[in-house]
Amino acid sequence: MNDATRQTAVIDDLEPVVSATMYLMSSFQERPCPVVAHKIVHNLELLSHHPCCSGPLKRLCVRMRAQWALQYLNLNTNAAPRMQPPDALPSGTESPGPRRAVLH
Repeated sequence: MNDATRQTAVIDDLEPVVSATMYLMSSFQERPCPVVAHKIVHNLELLSHHPCCSGPLKRLCVRMRAQWALQYLNLNTNAAPRMQPPDALPSGTESPGPRRAVLH
């Protein structure tokens, strides 16, 4: 496998994770569920360490992971016992503070 083929394979590996994460986020908005929040946290963790993600995208995933981890912890009262709660915040990250509305 040459470098171009390997790079394409890694990028192709990234797209399903991004797509699935966006789908899960939309699903969560309609029906909040701790299992879905946990999977979002997991996917954002994967993306924050993915070799094809740019620095800004990795930083965004770290910040979003912290916010989704808090969502998970807030909903976790009925989560399956086998699930381990994700860290509330990634190491070296400050609390996101109060939520502000941002319109894009």
